[in-house]
Amino acid sequence: MKKLLILSLSLAFTFVLLGFSGGVAEAKEPDEFTLKEVQQILQDYFNENNFELQVGSQEYVEYLLLQLLDKHDENLSKHHQYDIIHYYMGEYLFQLDQHQGEDGNIPADLWEMTIGDLKTEIEARNKAEVFKQDLFKSQAIEPQYSQVSAYNRTKVADYAKQYATRSNPNYKRYNLNCTNFVSQAIYAGGKTETKPSTVKSGITETTSYWYNDNYYSCTGSNSCYWRDKISTSWIRVTDFYSYWTKKGMTATTSTSKSTIISKANVGDIIQFKNSSGWYHSVVVNRKANGTVYISSNTSDYYDQDFKNRGNDSLSFRVINIK
Repeated sequence: MKKLLILSLSLAFTFVLLGFSGGVAEAKEPDEFTLKEVQQILQDYFNENNFELQVGSQEYVEYLLLQLLDKHDENLSKHHQYDIIHYYMGEYLFQLDQHQGEDGNIPADLWEMTIGDLKTEIEARNKAEVFKQDLFKSQAIEPQYSQVSAYNRTKVADYAKQYATRSNPNYKRYNLNCTNFVSQAIYAGGKTETKPSTVKSGITETTSYWYNDNYYSCTGSNSCYWRDKISTSWIRVTDFYSYWTKKGMTATTSTSKSTIISKANVGDIIQFKNSSGWYHSVVVNRKANGTVYISSNTSDYYDQDFKNRGNDSLSFRVINIK
């Protein structure tokens, strides 16, 4: 009887530790969690701390971006499951950028992927990126230099000052608006759009053209909204990079911020890479005091010291616009 009582108490104690609803998840190895489960862990954290953040909202996207840029929520960074939360945040922003212009419709089956599967996927992405770069070099592809046009870096800096912290009403704003913003800035600095002979409506997947012909349309007194007529190279991080390097712009990738600072000048574009891939673009609006100061949209900010941003980023690259 005594042994039975001890066994019963032991089982009861184990049940309390695991909990009825969350215990199975808590007992999992980190790589066994699905992204959907990690999303729920993050949502539970929001609920516990009275954060009213809804998945997919602008505020949600900004929160994730700021956490990756500077760990603005120190309490979250101390969460005992922060490692897998970090993978989730990186993948969410990466996928959001990859589906930019599609109202953030990330494929539903993505959330059934486990962290372990995601790590394998990330490894494949990194290999594909290296392969693409090596292929470009081996084939000695001649860069397609853009039309000769003066690039006014002062105008780029002025544009950043005017619109980094508020949207330009002449442009549609996207959930992850950073690359859209830097495209606007360099366009203001004098870079010319390139378009196919016929510009289709909607989002055109391309790294051969760079344009924004979005327009505001009304079909009735209460049904006015922006219509997409734009290239992915204008609004997506990786497509922007591919377009401009094809056009002959040089780029430097490094894990060292000091290296990026040494290569960057006013009017250049810096991009950030997290565990999942390239996810954020900013424009350099000032260079002084041994650093560069940057501006961007999504989580709108102006004249921020690059040294203080991207604390959770794995590497950076600067695209020298000329």
